[in-house]
Amino acid sequence: MASAPPRTLDTLYDGEKRPTCPKCGLRMHKGPFTHGGKIRWQCRSRGERGYCYSTTDPRPTVRTKEAEPLREFKRKLTGNRFVVTSAQNGTDIHQGFFNALLGYCKANNAELLVVPIRYKNPTSVWTASQAGEDVWDPALAPYLYNQRKKLCPSIVLLGDVKTVPTAVRPLTGFEGMTHGESAILAHPKVQLVTVIDGKWRG
Repeated sequence: MASAPPRTLDTLYDGEKRPTCPKCGLRMHKGPFTHGGKIRWQCRSRGERGYCYSTTDPRPTVRTKEAEPLREFKRKLTGNRFVVTSAQNGTDIHQGFFNALLGYCKANNAELLVVPIRYKNPTSVWTASQAGEDVWDPALAPYLYNQRKKLCPSIVLLGDVKTVPTAVRPLTGFEGMTHGESAILAHPKVQLVTVIDGKWRG
């Protein structure tokens, strides 16, 4: 006797069971596959104006207005050792690298902090290239964090600072933001800048 195929996101929604758009409430349609092989669900209620909403996972909630600011991601930090990285909106994670981060944190008793960053202008009219703008991969949900937090007496995480993922030198202009304390700014680009604060603490 043949067994039924597993119920994945691609097979769970079909016919009248198609997921509803979290922005306008209409039924979404299956769009093209992503490079990772996932179905992209699309709502085209705006017609020629472009997408209303698009996502590879119709379950997460999103903002309801284009100009609405990025919601806060915060939780109580319980550890004293942290691994900080960033995640771009509307982009699938690299599962191998993500597993490596989780493994490193487990082996070193560290807490993973993923700072969410945007790429497209959130006040623009959504088009095909901006589809699913304010969503992040569901696997990141327990780790998203965008608060300004003093991780130790001399290091501050600038999780609330908005950066452009394509910036060549992302630290430019932020050198004096934390005065005499060191700062961490989450970004895809790796950069280290040494700043003299004018005070010697010998």
